[in-house]
Amino acid sequence: MQKNEAVAIVGIGGVFPGSETLVDFWDHISNGRQISERIGENRWPLDVDAVYDQTVGKADKVYSKKACVVKKDSVLLDESIIKLPISQLSQLDELFHLL
Repeated sequence: MQKNEAVAIVGIGGVFPGSETLVDFWDHISNGRQISERIGENRWPLDVDAVYDQTVGKADKVYSKKACVVKKDSVLLDESIIKLPISQLSQLDELFHLL
């Protein structure tokens, strides 16, 4: 490879709330399906009711108790890369599974 030769890495992937594929996700959107749901217990460090305020823009508050969330079980964690027993893998934070 020449010193100034350009390289392009091209790929596509995604995780979409309430959908297994991008096509499914777009189908929800284009057909006006509601896929948001109440924030689950233990999803946030604080209770949703404790941080909720219907006033938009209020400091340190959220004005909705619903969101389109990606769930841990919708993300496949490659166990061969992470050298932990399956019992410990299942206890990892949902964000860790996504990343």
